[in-house]
Amino acid sequence: MTSQPITHRIKILVMPLVAIAVLLLAIAWLAGAFKDKVEPAVVAAKDMPYQAAFTVERQTLDDFESFPAALQARDATLVSSRILARIETINVRAGQLIEKGDVLITLNSTDLDARVSQAKAQISAVKARADEAERNFTRVKELQSQGLVSKSELDNASASARQTKAQLIGAKQALQEAESALAYATIKSPISGRVVDRLAEPGDMATPGQTLLSLYNPSSLQVVANIRESIALDLTVGDSVKIKIDSLQEILDGTVGEIVPAADANARSFEVKTDIKFNPKFLPGMFARVLVTTGKVERTLVPQEYLRQFGQMDMVWVANNQQLTRRYVRLGRTFGDKVEIISGLDPNEAIALPVE
Repeated sequence: MTSQPITHRIKILVMPLVAIAVLLLAIAWLAGAFKDKVEPAVVAAKDMPYQAAFTVERQTLDDFESFPAALQARDATLVSSRILARIETINVRAGQLIEKGDVLITLNSTDLDARVSQAKAQISAVKARADEAERNFTRVKELQSQGLVSKSELDNASASARQTKAQLIGAKQALQEAESALAYATIKSPISGRVVDRLAEPGDMATPGQTLLSLYNPSSLQVVANIRESIALDLTVGDSVKIKIDSLQEILDGTVGEIVPAADANARSFEVKTDIKFNPKFLPGMFARVLVTTGKVERTLVPQEYLRQFGQMDMVWVANNQQLTRRYVRLGRTFGDKVEIISGLDPNEAIALPVE
């Protein structure tokens, strides 16, 4: 009866010790205690062939400051009606090229045609009365010279002739006014260029001042930017600046054409308009950047073909004694086919391309 409790207590004490011993043996085996150890030694790196070595150098370049800008047309116009009438036809659509004088819109002119006809009829009637009054004045004048009529009758005939002449002049002016109003029913293009937007359709009622079409001249595009005071005050009309069109990946030369002589009190900047050469790819509203030279700065530039990417990190292969070492670098601005290295490379180091 007493032996069983003793055996049970022995098991309770021995089993944890056995488990600990097994655990220690497992750890020793994983640590390599039962394997032959390799003595430390220096292993010579294998030569890695490379090509097109490039020596890194510091270069003195112009330092630019970038300002966001937009392309705007210097010659742009909004086409509207000068009369209240219904639109009959619109001959253009957005994006269409037009010439100065092209018929863009025709309005209903039924009532205007009637006014012109009435004015012409009025001229005919007044002209007949004027001719009759002139002939009557001539007869009365001859009779008065013979003493057959009084001086007052001559004065009345003269006044009647002058009155009908004045009425004829007024009728002709009324005809000119009616014809001018009729001309407003045909809206022609005031400039040569391109249609930006069509804001009405046939059947709509055109009211005076309502915008029907938007036009611009593609050859008059400018780059408009707000440039901070300290830099804008050093600019003058005719200065050269660089323009970058991000969406087209183009950098072009521009000339300062206008500086608005009043600063924006909130942004502390001046509006600067830069002239550029015509390019059919450029459209109003496109985003651009104005690059203004602010001085000289030394930069480390390397050709883009030497750069490699690993995930989101950039690296180059550094050549040293027939060996290539991977070096991670931090990039800056892009200058043509070269990229600025902010950190990671020192001058006189050589980078190369591995032979694949």
